[in-house]
Amino acid sequence: MRLHLLPLATRVARTAAWIEESLLALLLAGMTGVAFVNVVARRLFASSFPWALELTLNLFLYLVLLGMAYALRRGLHASVDAFVRRLAPRAEKLCYLLASLCVVVYALVLSATGFQIARLFWSNPALRSIGSEEIGIPHWLTYGVLGFSFAYLAITAVALTLATLLGKQAALRSNEHV
Repeated sequence: MRLHLLPLATRVARTAAWIEESLLALLLAGMTGVAFVNVVARRLFASSFPWALELTLNLFLYLVLLGMAYALRRGLHASVDAFVRRLAPRAEKLCYLLASLCVVVYALVLSATGFQIARLFWSNPALRSIGSEEIGIPHWLTYGVLGFSFAYLAITAVALTLATLLGKQAALRSNEHV
């Protein structure tokens, strides 16, 4: 009996993409809603919510961190590739694969750092309760999101690199050229 891993991998990738896009949409909607309600309160009632700016900034931070993998997967990232595109096709592909390797290493280093700092905040009871000023979002949570986001970016880069190596897609490049 032969295992059919490709359909399973495709299903997992589609499910992960749906979860990612839904989470990004929720973060964007939440950020927009909080900012809107705060502006209406300030303009109509001359009073604003002191926690609104901090919550909006935190939601934006999570949106950017989680949006990195989305941008990479969709080719929405910046790419300076004027030189690389003039190379022979094999050399061009090699350059893109090396760039992908750099992305993976960079993402793994930042992921490990984020998780390490989150663990530091979590493991020390005195630090565990330290959070943002207005609403008290714990620092361990923010650094945990940082670690998770960069781990997800690394996984996305590895998946795209494997797809390139297997000939399932063109090399990892941006849709926009700088």
